[in-house]
Amino acid sequence: MCRLAIYLGPPILMSEFVTEPAHSIVVQSMDAVETGLKSNGDGFGVSWFVPSISPLPAQFREVTPAWSNENLLQLARVTTSPCIMAHVRKASPGISVVATNCHPFIHDRWSFMHNGYIGMFTRIKKHIVSILSEEAFQIIKGTTDSEYSFALFLHYYAQLRQESLNNNQGDRARDKLHTMSEAISKVISTIEDLGKYLPTDDPQYQPSDFYNLLNFVVSDGDHVVATRFTTGPLHDAHTLYYCTGHKFKVHENGSPHVEKSGNKVHLEKDEHFKEHEKMVIISSEPLTSADDFIEVPPNYIVAADRHSIALKSIDDLRVVAQQKLGKEKISREQEKIHRLEKEKSADTGLNVHINSAKQHQPIHRTGTI
Repeated sequence: MCRLAIYLGPPILMSEFVTEPAHSIVVQSMDAVETGLKSNGDGFGVSWFVPSISPLPAQFREVTPAWSNENLLQLARVTTSPCIMAHVRKASPGISVVATNCHPFIHDRWSFMHNGYIGMFTRIKKHIVSILSEEAFQIIKGTTDSEYSFALFLHYYAQLRQESLNNNQGDRARDKLHTMSEAISKVISTIEDLGKYLPTDDPQYQPSDFYNLLNFVVSDGDHVVATRFTTGPLHDAHTLYYCTGHKFKVHENGSPHVEKSGNKVHLEKDEHFKEHEKMVIISSEPLTSADDFIEVPPNYIVAADRHSIALKSIDDLRVVAQQKLGKEKISREQEKIHRLEKEKSADTGLNVHINSAKQHQPIHRTGTI
């Protein structure tokens, strides 16, 4: 599995967030703690925003491990930003280790990264494509389920934003966070709905092959939305934490510290937006002591801007998104998958019958991973 982290707050050196902390994202690339796979060496990426120069994010991605990339060290020590996203990759089986598959992905003002996977992605990918607008489809350059998820987000965000403007709700900061949260929840709903009609009784697959693990992070440099979601057992959800404070600082010995001018912001489930001090960090693993970071509950969203933060149920948000966008499109996609899989099952059954008549010659399955 991958590891990710985002910083949103007063401008800091990239090195203070990405490379210098004792348990930085670079350290997690070779020694992750809260995962069964310690090494995440199938490439890395960082994106960052410099609003005084451009509203669009910059990006640096490589297929080499983060722990051995000298260019990252040199870039990080001279780059300052108020919003930094970092990701180290553990490639899913069968997915190429190429730069276009490394996170974060960027388009226009957006930057997106993912920890996890879509179960049976190769079986539903064509149905995701059929949902996308032409503009959203054109942003896909690689082959990962993550980038297709990003395209879905862009598709639904555009629809929801237009719906909001049509209702004269504007595009204020809080409204934007709500729209981002609803859009990413709609992405999760679509992925889950499209997978419901896949045949789960094929003996060559385990039940866990159909699970979705969807820890998404998306930001425009001023707002961030992050999800922790699974369709499997909740205790198997990939880890995610958040931290707020006044300033993030790294001491000379590599020990990071979150300075706080007040009490730690601890969010209750489904609580309205709460003011925080100045800075928000969301990460797969705590970058400092566990006392600074708070675990995000499974199947919840963290939404934050430069002034406030909230914790919301994904189930509640996707109901809202469904009400705004409807579900007719998804229902047609479900029916299409159901029909195709029934045809596939019928063909497989016929093959079994024919091969049995030929003294149990090997069955050649098609259409599987």
